[in-house]
Amino acid sequence: MPEQPGFWTEEFDVAELPGGGLLAVYRTNDVQNHPRQQNVIAKKGDTWEPGPVTDAPFPYSGHPEVLATKEGLVMHIATSGTSWTADTGKTWATLEGVPGSAYYPRSVQLDDGTIMVVGHVGGDDPYGVPDQSIVMDTYTITVTKNGDQR
Repeated sequence: MPEQPGFWTEEFDVAELPGGGLLAVYRTNDVQNHPRQQNVIAKKGDTWEPGPVTDAPFPYSGHPEVLATKEGLVMHIATSGTSWTADTGKTWATLEGVPGSAYYPRSVQLDDGTIMVVGHVGGDDPYGVPDQSIVMDTYTITVTKNGDQR
């Protein structure tokens, strides 16, 4: 990520794109103006070339989780909801019918297409506080010819 004085990212995740590049989504320190930012990092031989950093249309939330799916989409999974892009983050759409994840989600897509999202209930509470748990959501996606998700 290009240097920006007075600006920093706390946490980030990346998804590998077709062709070997990466789509990165960052949680920033600027909660009011730029809660999430993103950029594409292109693979250039043995090096990486970061593209411009742009605002991502997501509210401030826990750790950003991005998942490149077998269907060619990249998903952004967060407590605030799940979104998807088919154009390396130029546009994002909400994945309808899928609730927001538990805190600090991690995701994987299985060979059969099932997407598993694991997170925890309890936020930043210290370990041992009552009512903490680890939960999992599973779902599948279908991409139609015109690119809409169902």
